[in-house]
Amino acid sequence: MDNGNQPATKQDLRDLEKRLEERFATRDDLQRFATKEDLWDLGNRLEERFATREDLVALKDQLVEAFHDAETRLLGGFYGFLDGAQKRFTDLDRTDTSVRERLDGVEKRLTELERRVNFPDFNSPPSSS
Repeated sequence: MDNGNQPATKQDLRDLEKRLEERFATRDDLQRFATKEDLWDLGNRLEERFATREDLVALKDQLVEAFHDAETRLLGGFYGFLDGAQKRFTDLDRTDTSVRERLDGVEKRLTELERRVNFPDFNSPPSSS
């Protein structure tokens, strides 16, 4: 097509058809593109595969409950340990007091013996025990 005024030949029409095929999509090309049905199927598959907002809220609630249960069990065990430890500390305190009283008695008697040995003529007051 050298001149725009001359009639088109069959070859010109074939060239035009080839250029149009290269530039625009054909029916065969459209088969490769997704349809609305394909998009709906994809959406359904994604919904099955990924969590929804409701799923995440339910998971959050389950985790909160699990953490609360674990905390309750830990605190129960901790308070049980503290109860036992408190009893042991009380027993130790009683033992410590008993040992101090006995040591005090031994020290008094030792002092009395030392006084008798070192100062035999000294009259000591009677002991209060």
